[in-house]
Amino acid sequence: MKNIMARFGLFKVLGLTLGCAALVLGAIYAGAEPKHAGPDHFHAHGGTTFVIAPTSDPLVFTHTVDGAARVSSLGDCQVHFDVIITFSATAGQPSLLTGTLLITTVDGSTVTASVVGNGTSNPANASFVDFDYQVTFTGGTHALKNAHGQATVHDGVAFFTPMGLVQPPPNAYGTPETGKACWLMDGDLDY
Repeated sequence: MKNIMARFGLFKVLGLTLGCAALVLGAIYAGAEPKHAGPDHFHAHGGTTFVIAPTSDPLVFTHTVDGAARVSSLGDCQVHFDVIITFSATAGQPSLLTGTLLITTVDGSTVTASVVGNGTSNPANASFVDFDYQVTFTGGTHALKNAHGQATVHDGVAFFTPMGLVQPPPNAYGTPETGKACWLMDGDLDY
């Protein structure tokens, strides 16, 4: 009887050891890229600076934007937009904004997105432009490599410094313009 108990005890210990080893190896294998539990509804606010430069088309400009944002589900982040602005040939009509957005978290993970929006001059002072974007998240890196979802950049306001490029004057096509902006963003991000 003692012999059977000793063997049964040995099998228990061996089984427990193998089970623990399987859990450890499974954790190591799965630990490289942790799975996210589901979509996060997030809020963000950002402050940016920008440069607008002419192209060969007098109604089309490049728009490069850099700055900081606080994203509720990601923390402090850097943001970078590469956008094409197409001004309307009709004065007073919104400008079309199309391009990309790159969000970089403090640990170096990134989220990429496409953006489409509008910019409208403030009728009281053309140096101010109100803007919005529809954002479609398309991927990322590290833990955010499978990022997808939708968001809206809203309540954006930009201020041109120096003034002058809201509806480009005929002689200003060769001069880049700079400015500052702030905005809010709300949406859902799954990764």
